[in-house]
Order: sequence, then C-alpha cells, then structure tokens
Amino acid sequence: QAGHGALAALLGVCNRALAETSRLQALPPPPPVGADVQDEQRSQIEDLRAVEEVHRRQLGALVHEKGCLNAEVRQLRARLEEMREEKAEVAGALGEALRSTSDERANRVGEGALMQMVASQKRTIEALRRQLRDARPP
Repeated sequence: QAGHGALAALLGVCNRALAETSRLQALPPPPPVGADVQDEQRSQIEDLRAVEEVHRRQLGALVHEKGCLNAEVRQLRARLEEMREEKAEVAGALGEALRSTSDERANRVGEGALMQMVASQKRTIEALRRQLRDARPP
C-alpha cells in the first residue's frame, strides 16, 4: 500500500516535469546576438581580466610589504626589549655605584659635601636616563 503511494507521487512528479519540458520547448528561441554585441562583450571581458590581474599583483605586493613590515616590527620589538634590559642593568649599576661612592665618601667627608655629591650623582643618573629614553626607537 505504502509503495503504491510512493509510486503515485513519483509518477505525479514525472508528469509535472514532462509538462514543464513541453512548455519550455514550445517557447520561441531567443533572439540572435549580433557580432558587434559579442565583440563588445569579449572586449569587456578582456578589460575585466586585465583589471583583475592588476588587482592581483597589487594585492601580492601589499601582502609582501605587510610581511616586510611585520619583520621590521619584530626586530624593533626585540631591540626595544634589549634596550629595556640594558637600561635596567645600567640603572642597577649606577644605583650600586652611587651607594658605594656614598658610603666611601661618607667615611671621608662631612655631611654637606656628601649631600652635594649625592645631588651630583642624582643629576648624572637622570641625565643617563634621559639619554636612554631619547635613544629608544619611536
């Protein structure tokens, strides 16, 4: 019983497809396209292909440039990290030198001279920090 229903449904689909095919075959053929229209279409297609090729090359150049810029950014970041480490080392060394010098001078000179020396050392440290800051790449 179920098989007969499926067969009937399939027969209905086939009959509708046959009717549609007959209807389409009865339509008149499309008008012929003139040679001048075909030539114009071919010319437009060639122009579009040329534009596509230009765009493809431009895109390739941009991708290449992006890769170069990314490599440069990586190098600059690595250099910046090196400079940060160097700055930390210099600041540590200067701090240690300042403490050492301060200790040595404190044993030899009075408090007034010590304060002048500490101020001088602080100015030196600040000058070095400015130099490091100015040496950083933008």
